[in-house]
Amino acid sequence: TVAFTTDLSYRQLAAGVEVAVQANSAATIQRVDFFVDEKLIATSTAAPFKLQLDPTTVAPGIWHSLRAVARDARGTTSEARTTFRPASLAVS
Repeated sequence: TVAFTTDLSYRQLAAGVEVAVQANSAATIQRVDFFVDEKLIATSTAAPFKLQLDPTTVAPGIWHSLRAVARDARGTTSEARTTFRPASLAVS
């Protein structure tokens, strides 16, 4: 199983945030891949499995999906999803 331990549930982000997941399996977890809007953005190969999420790298003001996929030594995968929205940029 894999679950986000950082709560991003429908959160609006103005700055970067460290995102962590807890991954468990009967076999050793080999890696956790992180995807934003189905694009692979990072891979973590050792616990604790983390990602430094920079909301400035995606379009501001709209909701984006974040998916974590854990793969164990047997090739079994498990995934978790959440959403986040980068803050809209203020124009002065």
